[in-house]
Amino acid sequence: MPCLLPGAGVPEGFTAQSINGFVEELVVNDDPEYQWIDKIRTPRASNEARQTLFMKLSGAVQRKIGLKALELGGNAVVGYQQKFDVEGDTGIVVRGIGTAMFLVRTAPEGAGGAASPSAAAAAAALAQQQRSASKE
Repeated sequence: MPCLLPGAGVPEGFTAQSINGFVEELVVNDDPEYQWIDKIRTPRASNEARQTLFMKLSGAVQRKIGLKALELGGNAVVGYQQKFDVEGDTGIVVRGIGTAMFLVRTAPEGAGGAASPSAAAAAAALAQQQRSASKE
């Protein structure tokens, strides 16, 4: 799966080999707060059901965005943003947007140059993605 990077630009230590395009996804689901069972559930159980749904929808949007980036030939989504909307009659809407790119790691400047923590995290995520892709 491509690495989803929320920052606005290419992370330090990487260069963009290609900008593959804009990727977006939208997922809609019923809000558990407005289901009939909510009338007999405790407020805590109702809140837990809603939070669980938010996590599942977030993961679904991220997976779909990643698949679209792979289809476009990218290995990362830069500038990733995710928004949740609670709409009365429609339910919960989750939107994700970003730019699919193919990033390559650049050599660190200087012999003993230390990379920033964000560059290290991005490098680890891309290395993991490349290892899992080579296993498939």
